[in-house]
Amino acid sequence: MMCFGAVLLYAQNKPEVSQSEYQVYDAVLQLMQFPIPKPYIVIADTTLNSGCGSGSGNPVLMNGCGMFKLPPVDQTHTLLIKSCPQMEPSAWDDLVLQSKSSYFVQDSFKSSWMHKVADLAAMDSTTAKRKDGIVLFSSVGFSTDHKQALVYVLFLSYMKQVPTSENYFLFQLTQANKWKPIGRLRAMESE
Repeated sequence: MMCFGAVLLYAQNKPEVSQSEYQVYDAVLQLMQFPIPKPYIVIADTTLNSGCGSGSGNPVLMNGCGMFKLPPVDQTHTLLIKSCPQMEPSAWDDLVLQSKSSYFVQDSFKSSWMHKVADLAAMDSTTAKRKDGIVLFSSVGFSTDHKQALVYVLFLSYMKQVPTSENYFLFQLTQANKWKPIGRLRAMESE
C-alpha cells in the first residue's frame, strides 16, 4: 500500500544534500532508460528516510514507511551483501545513518530527459498530469574512504511496460573521478 504523505518538515528547515550526492544521483539517472522518446520525470524534492508514519517527513510511504519496511533493514543488509559482495561495510553503515532523516533536494540534476524537482504533496495539476514517472532518492551512503557510494532509489512508473521499482545501487569512484555502477539489488518490482 502506498500513500503520498504531507512532508511535515518545511524545505527551509531541512538540510540539503551535498554536491557529492548529486554526482551519485546523476550516475543513477544516466542508467535510467525509457521506451518513450521524451519522458517527463518528476524528482521528489525530499529524500526518503527510514522513518514510518505520517510524521516521518517522507514524501511517499510504501507499506507505511519510507525505506526498509519490506524487506526490513537487517534482511536488506543481508541481501545487499549477497548481491554486492564488493560493498564496503562502511557504505552500508553510512546509508543507514544518513537515512534517519530527510534532506532537501534542489534541481541540480543532469539528465538526458525532461524533469522537474517538486514537492509531491503540493504538485500542481499540470505537473501531476504530465508525469511519466517519479524518482525518489535516499541520502547517499559513502564508504569511509569516499570511493564507494550506496543509494536507494524508488521509481514510481506511469508508463506502460515500465515497472515501479525499488533498487539499491552501488557505485565505485573511478580514477577519472566518475561514479561507475558495480552492483545493484532490486528490492521490488511491480508486474
